[in-house]
Amino acid sequence: MSRSPSWLRPKLSTQLALGSVAVVITVIWLASFFLNDSLARLFQHEGNHELQRVSNLMVSRLNDYDWTADPPDEPEPPDPDEPRPAKKAPLPPPAPSLPFGREVLEGTEHVFVRILDPEGKPLLESEGFGKLLPAANLPNLGRIGEPGWWQWCEADGARGCHFIINRAIFNGGWVLTAWDIRYENRLLKKSQNLLWLTWGLATLLTAGFVAVAVRRQLAPLKLLEAQAAAIRPGALALDLDPDDLPRDLGSLAENLKQALARLEEAFSRLTTLNADVAHELRTPLHGMRLQVEGLLRDGDASPAQSETLEGVLETLDHLAATLDQMLFLARSEDPSMALHVEPLEVAALLKTAASPFESLAEERSVSLDVRSAGNLELAADEKLVRRALHNLLANALNHAPEGSTVTLEGLLEADQIVLQVRDEGEGIPEDFLPKLGQRFSRPDVSRSRASGGAGLGLAIVKNILRLHGGTLAITRAPEKGTLAKLCFPRRPQA
Repeated sequence: MSRSPSWLRPKLSTQLALGSVAVVITVIWLASFFLNDSLARLFQHEGNHELQRVSNLMVSRLNDYDWTADPPDEPEPPDPDEPRPAKKAPLPPPAPSLPFGREVLEGTEHVFVRILDPEGKPLLESEGFGKLLPAANLPNLGRIGEPGWWQWCEADGARGCHFIINRAIFNGGWVLTAWDIRYENRLLKKSQNLLWLTWGLATLLTAGFVAVAVRRQLAPLKLLEAQAAAIRPGALALDLDPDDLPRDLGSLAENLKQALARLEEAFSRLTTLNADVAHELRTPLHGMRLQVEGLLRDGDASPAQSETLEGVLETLDHLAATLDQMLFLARSEDPSMALHVEPLEVAALLKTAASPFESLAEERSVSLDVRSAGNLELAADEKLVRRALHNLLANALNHAPEGSTVTLEGLLEADQIVLQVRDEGEGIPEDFLPKLGQRFSRPDVSRSRASGGAGLGLAIVKNILRLHGGTLAITRAPEKGTLAKLCFPRRPQA
């Protein structure tokens, strides 16, 4: 099954932060929406209430007039000797058939009023109403006598005005009352902008707060992660006090500690068993070897029997070497194993390690090239490092073809001192490289047995590097063969 890309598997902290921010944003947005909608409804209700009050007042006044009476007398012309008032915009005169004058509009200064006849023609209106809301801009209000006493609607006027309108019917026509709601619209706009600003600030503050809170809450998990990363054979304990963690994580840490304690106990028993078995088998193997050697020395065996006894002796040697390796592995996995660390000159160390293999290389017609870069110095256990180099050199010489070269080299790479062995053999299959260093793992079982290997050599090398805090890296050489690197952490020179 293919693995999902990393962006589809966000971190737990990211999921918690985004989820919390989404919830807060949604709550704030809904609260803002309902608040703004409530303000709009409040303004509409107040406008409706005021227009209805003025409409009732106008209908009450207009119904009190006698529409059959003569129209009121024209006002007397002003005295030319009296000072003239400031000029005002001309007002539309009432129709001559109206039994009232402009006094009917008293008390409606903050509301626009327009009185219409049954046909919808204006009879009288508030000052400036005709310019702000021409009759052509009025919505279809129906005709007198249709069901309903009043009707609420909205209309756009000139100069950016926006009106809410109420219609009321009296016995001589109808009355339109209108209220300019520009002020209310501006308040709603400001309120909406303020809510958007609050929404944005709350989002940023919530995101920051949640990020900090989630990071603090997940800090114990990071601590558990660091402790788990430090677990290795011989060091399976968690150096963590469950009382220092939240209760839910404290129980998890306690269960992990108990599980690791059981694993460490089982691992210790297995290591002890491995060492005990290897140790106990060495004595009978040594006795069998002495008996076979005695038979060969007596000379009583036929040539065929002697050949068989020599094969048995070779097998016993192989078993003894395997037991020695198993015993060393068991000891190297013991946490109490002490290293004798001392400063080592890399060039001298490599020459000393290669010296026992010079005759074998000459016998197989293989060149053994030993080199070192500069005056490198390594702080390590000399016996263990030489054993690791011996294992690698033995493998390289066993698989190096005639006329090829095996190179043993010391160099400095970044913050590591690297001791590497390179051969020009057939190399290791790519699919087997990840298994190198595992016990009894061999790419070619028959070839390994023929060369005396049991699949424990690289496991020993890997353990030696682990004891020194280093790593083993084995790859295919750039041209051909195998490249094995012993990477030690660099130590300051004494």
